[in-house]
Amino acid sequence: ARPPATSGVLAEMAGRVHAEHGPEYSGYHLLDGSHESLAWRLALIDSAVSSLDIMTYLWYPDNAGRYLLERAVNASR
Repeated sequence: ARPPATSGVLAEMAGRVHAEHGPEYSGYHLLDGSHESLAWRLALIDSAVSSLDIMTYLWYPDNAGRYLLERAVNASR
């Protein structure tokens, strides 16, 4: 596994969690709806600076799935 990123959105968020709670804690944010979830996924994909790990239970070839794939491929470039 790669070491955690030292820059980017997720690194900044992790820094805030560690500053408030200590390095042994992590954090999460519950997303209530599909539109909010898609917006967050796209924002995180677009802000990737060193790697992109996508874990999902199911990935359908619908509009949202194709859109995520397109953005992930663009981010990898």
